[in-house]
Amino acid sequence: MSRGGQAGTPDVLKLAHTPTPSVLTAKTASPSLPATYVGIDVSKDHLDACRKSGDQDPGDQNLGNQSPKEQRDARRFPNTPAGHRRLLGWLATSSSGKVRAVVESTGRCSLDLTLALYEAVLCEADDTEVMAANPKALRGFAKAQMRRTKTTGRTKTDAVDAAVIADYARRMSFSPWEPSPEATRELRAIARRIQALTVERTREKNRLQSLTDRSLTDSRSASSVVENDIEVNIRHLERRINELLRQAMACVNSSKSLTKAYGHLKTMAISPARAGHC
Repeated sequence: MSRGGQAGTPDVLKLAHTPTPSVLTAKTASPSLPATYVGIDVSKDHLDACRKSGDQDPGDQNLGNQSPKEQRDARRFPNTPAGHRRLLGWLATSSSGKVRAVVESTGRCSLDLTLALYEAVLCEADDTEVMAANPKALRGFAKAQMRRTKTTGRTKTDAVDAAVIADYARRMSFSPWEPSPEATRELRAIARRIQALTVERTREKNRLQSLTDRSLTDSRSASSVVENDIEVNIRHLERRINELLRQAMACVNSSKSLTKAYGHLKTMAISPARAGHC
């Protein structure tokens, strides 16, 4: 395995941010039209959800507003496991018919909720579809409809953003979400941890360099105890990074799709070097 050392990013960490075929696989959306559309705006601490049902004028460009024939219900839930269960219970009270829910995809803040929605659909076999929408797509949708939200520059409430996401669920093409394989999610978590430890190692090296430079100009300000402690911590961080790299490779080896993608990544890295010798 190429660790990259001090020079660059190890290939196995590049793989954590590379989509694999299994990650891109999605179910086909049901051809029947939903009776209820739900938009969920996600933040670190809470979830704002807007549920819309009934008719809406297709030509109405005033997103987020309520049409005369439309029923709307907006709620706020904590972004916690208990809050996710409450949101699921609220969705279960929707009127009969299919429910189409769109969650603003905000990485780790939205992943647990999206997984909870997906698992509830699988366990209960209910008529609910879930999609994770890219925030850029939501911004583009709001701009195209001439509606300003917090993400397009004007301050708006999260409840209004949730209503706009519900309109997105109603009007835009729908791609039902499926989670990445467990090995892929584990690899990404390890990669984030390695990144954090690498940043800390760089800080410690900068501190050590600062102490060294200071001791050259003024030996009275130097502290051998502090310098030794920083060196010990750097070695400790390097051991932890190397162990996490080993665990990352174990994740790759446990998954056929990741192993295949890793092989392609290695081939792409080697090819330019070979071309240079031709």
